[in-house]
Amino acid sequence: MAWMIAIAPNGWLAIASALVDALSAAGRALEAVGVLEAAPQTPERALSLGRLLLGPLGSPDRARAHLEAAAAALPERPDILADLAAARAASGDFDGALRSLQRARKLIDDHGTNYYSAGIDTTTSWLWRELG
Repeated sequence: MAWMIAIAPNGWLAIASALVDALSAAGRALEAVGVLEAAPQTPERALSLGRLLLGPLGSPDRARAHLEAAAAALPERPDILADLAAARAASGDFDGALRSLQRARKLIDDHGTNYYSAGIDTTTSWLWRELG
């Protein structure tokens, strides 16, 4: 008799997240992308895919689409806007990157989420340095 296990979407995402972390730590980011692509479509899935594609896999163009989806679904997250800015800059969209960083800075200032200030400021400084 075959057994089937039904996992709620949040449970699946928790399992997928743990597996993605383990695969990434083992240098197997491409396999982690495969796990995420099989997971239910959520903003968190889009964010995880975007970050993997931007970082370990060095694919900013592919990362950008996922990060844009995550930023649209979770507009109050300055950390996502910083990642989106990095993907946009790495794919040559410097104006879009600056817009993302400005939105992130406004969120930080409006909501007092100073936790993200250092990352946003560092990314902004890097971008201005790249632009000359």
